[in-house]
Amino acid sequence: MAKERECLCCSTKYTFCPNCRNAKDFPAWKTEFDEESCREVFNAVSGYNMGIIPAKDVIGVLKKYNITDVSKYKKSIRNKLNEILEEEATNEKSAEPIKSEIPMKKYDNKKYNNNK
Repeated sequence: MAKERECLCCSTKYTFCPNCRNAKDFPAWKTEFDEESCREVFNAVSGYNMGIIPAKDVIGVLKKYNITDVSKYKKSIRNKLNEILEEEATNEKSAEPIKSEIPMKKYDNKKYNNNK
């Protein structure tokens, strides 16, 4: 019998029975998350908190699923995502602009002059 569950990441209520006959057609993560995007966001934020995933990879997950509004997530995840987004915005503003030209070392022409 299907059991009502609550997504660990966004608190969305959904029904899923891991013991039902059709459960074999669903991935194992369905017991904890309503959508794959929630699973990936949760794992990315957890990895960031443990120091094994950099902020840019968390941003990559958000971009992968076209997530621009983090308000649907639980407070703890939402707060961490906002922290990461603010940090990333600060890093982008303070980053040096990409140089369009590579400075070339100027050589002393006298040293390489073949005319004696």
